[in-house]
Amino acid sequence: MAAQTDATDTQYELSVMSEYLDFISVKTFDASGGQDKVTAHHSSLYSENNANVDYVMQFLMKQGAPAGKLLLGFPSHARSFTLSTTATGLGAPISGPANPGPFTQQIGLWSYYETCSFLRGTSVHWIDGQKVPYAVKGSQWVGFDNQRSYNAKVDYLKSKRLGGAAVWTLDMDDFSGQFCEQGKYPLISQLKHKLSEDWTTQETTPAVLHPTDSSSPSEGTQPTQDPVITTKLDTSCFHNITVVYPVSSFCTRRADGLYVRSDNPKTFYRCVLRKTYVTKCHTLGTEHSSGVTIIPSQNLVLVSFVTATLLLLFSVWTPGDFALYSLSVL
Repeated sequence: MAAQTDATDTQYELSVMSEYLDFISVKTFDASGGQDKVTAHHSSLYSENNANVDYVMQFLMKQGAPAGKLLLGFPSHARSFTLSTTATGLGAPISGPANPGPFTQQIGLWSYYETCSFLRGTSVHWIDGQKVPYAVKGSQWVGFDNQRSYNAKVDYLKSKRLGGAAVWTLDMDDFSGQFCEQGKYPLISQLKHKLSEDWTTQETTPAVLHPTDSSSPSEGTQPTQDPVITTKLDTSCFHNITVVYPVSSFCTRRADGLYVRSDNPKTFYRCVLRKTYVTKCHTLGTEHSSGVTIIPSQNLVLVSFVTATLLLLFSVWTPGDFALYSLSVL
């Protein structure tokens, strides 16, 4: 879904749509492309105007989109500009987009690995009020995301109890690990690590219930006040298949969240707006892994590799001629 709230307000009935959607991937990036002829970060968490992540997500929730169905967009690309004066900070005048990156060959849009090459020999400036970085070299100005800004966005995601994260795009990260010297896929790896951390605050960690019925969710099970039990990452789980459980009333009286089977930790139920979803973990060989899916919740994070055909199920967007691989939340 586009991050432009004026378009969203007139084109979507979110409260109605949400009843039929499992998740909504929000493109919380490219909010600024130099239209105002000044430098600006395209994916700031906060800002003085409405072109920021927080404003967009708050707007969508006010329009009726459940927080648990919203996937926060994480860009692995940067937006870059050519300065027209000696000013170099935020709001500095520009003459247009920056020169194309050596590999992507798109003016004003650089991959993270191209940005890493640009950063050699210059300093990274952190915009504390927006929780994002930028850098300047000569007349070229670039606003990008790094591991620090990813951490800030995941903290925000958890504080708002959003459904998860959606990345655009895998091939814009440093997939070879040769440019940024931070290992392969440094941004996505950091996102995976941050989402895998325990969600320990009271606001973002509800109690986990443990259904014991060995066949299906119980029709009459009542909510309990069990203490929070954190489920650790199961690294043997590479593939998760989630299906709706249309006839079950398991979630009728339960809060949204994950409910882990006590007799089988690789099978769990997710409650979303009183609907029950069943997820089972499967182990696949590496020859099947052509995309990555990160599945966070308040108390459980699983990592899975999914086939390219499954990626078609996600909401995707591909400017130019680039192929998209989506990192999203099931």
